[in-house]
Amino acid sequence: KTHGGSEKTSQPFLSLTAAEWKTPHKALALNMPYERRTTAQRKLLESKGIYSADFRAADVLATGYADGQFDAVVSRDVIDHMPLRDGIAAVRELCRITKDGGTVVLTLDRTDEEYEREPHTVNGDGDYLFSDGKWKGMVFHPYSEEQIPLLVQGGVVKRLEVDSEGFLLFLSKA
Repeated sequence: KTHGGSEKTSQPFLSLTAAEWKTPHKALALNMPYERRTTAQRKLLESKGIYSADFRAADVLATGYADGQFDAVVSRDVIDHMPLRDGIAAVRELCRITKDGGTVVLTLDRTDEEYEREPHTVNGDGDYLFSDGKWKGMVFHPYSEEQIPLLVQGGVVKRLEVDSEGFLLFLSKA
């Protein structure tokens, strides 16, 4: 399985992607919600010889990093959980902090029965705004393959993988 999966398998995607690089790179992880996850990821990266990982919380719309600071940036299960307009701005920001010739990796979930079953309204941009239940206050935007060019205005799609759970995009900085 390329992406998706349980809580136990979803976060190592970032670390394993970074750990597969053969040359030294500066690794970044934003908004890691649990200290144990950060510790586990740091240990995994260090086991692969990567010692410069920087784990911090930051706003994906305004990271505070300089232009072109990273060789690669991974955003897993983030962009599809914000309104479409914020998703576009977030991808633009991730491309901005990526070096020319660098890569931005994104995952986007498809909608499923659970998303459809939870109480929500849909606004004019197609964002699901959850009004009650376990996802009260959450936003989800179910991207289609046709919407990807709109989303990735800050980059060029190098590779797109599609499966029943969603999309895995590899962008190069435009």
